Amino acid sequence: MQHFLVQWTFESQEIMFEASKDFVRYVEEGCPDDHSDEIDVVYRVKNPAASTGWVIIRAASHEALWKWSQPWVKKFSQTLTITPVITDAEFCNAYRSQA
Repeated sequence: MQHFLVQWTFESQEIMFEASKDFVRYVEEGCPDDHSDEIDVVYRVKNPAASTGWVIIRAASHEALWKWSQPWVKKFSQTLTITPVITDAEFCNAYRSQA
């Protein structure tokens, strides 16, 4: 699975506050969509003052990541910035194979 760093941004504080109701419920339900054969949320952090947040996620594909994010994007018009990333171990392995 590939690691991705995903930043989400809401258009306004008001939209973020509205989304927070659903998000709190989602967390209280145990984040049911965060772990599957295609998705594994590793870590999620937020900056509520800036209406933004980040998640490090392992996904089987970019398509799986897109499917995972779409309910939130559709409902709350979030903007996503998706960056493929590698771990330290993956970097070291890649470096060694080139040396």
